[in-house]
Amino acid sequence: MITINIFSKHKKYYQKMLLFFDDINKNNNNYITKKSEIFLIRKYKPIYKFFKFRFKNKQIRKFIKLYSSLEPYIQTHNSIYFKNQLNEYDNLLNNVDGKSLDMQQKMAVLSDENNNLVIAGAGSGKTLTISGKVKYLIESGKAKSDEILLISFTDKAVKEMTERLHRIDIDVKAKTFHKLGLDIITNFQQTRPSIATGEFLDNIISNYFKKEILNFPEQIKNILEFMTAYLYI
Repeated sequence: MITINIFSKHKKYYQKMLLFFDDINKNNNNYITKKSEIFLIRKYKPIYKFFKFRFKNKQIRKFIKLYSSLEPYIQTHNSIYFKNQLNEYDNLLNNVDGKSLDMQQKMAVLSDENNNLVIAGAGSGKTLTISGKVKYLIESGKAKSDEILLISFTDKAVKEMTERLHRIDIDVKAKTFHKLGLDIITNFQQTRPSIATGEFLDNIISNYFKKEILNFPEQIKNILEFMTAYLYI
């Protein structure tokens, strides 16, 4: 009975193992994100553990070898992807609003990660890089212009981004965080809320600290901690 159960599990896991190669192959021409890598590791971990110390045919040995070295495999795969994209979109990357991107900017543009954090100083070309990213997404067919939203903290940055994109004939929405929030509320409520300013806003804040905050002990604790430890460092 135990033998039958093991055989049954072996057959079931073997069939699932074959799907691993399908998952890998379907990404042959695409960038493999960190999220996809984690998904593959978690999905096939039980199968890897099951076969690791059991009978191995050629396919199982191939699976174990690839699974156990998945991270370097994906790094190599993505390096090849970058090289191919650099060649295919060479003209685009070397002419964004009449300027050529350097290698770091090109890598930021071509990366298809779910989240990308780019840290750069003032005047180093962040707006140019974002423009290149938008241009690449549209021309490569990865996104349409109405599927892209650019958000910033200041009106000045939004204006600069919009003007730069218009110069390269791209119409993509750029908004501040506040404008985006206001538009979402307006769309949901079907009416545009008024923005509290001046004395009216002062009264709201004053009323909160005099009355409302007493209902939130955790918030009182946080404010006291901020005022005693962080307000004057």
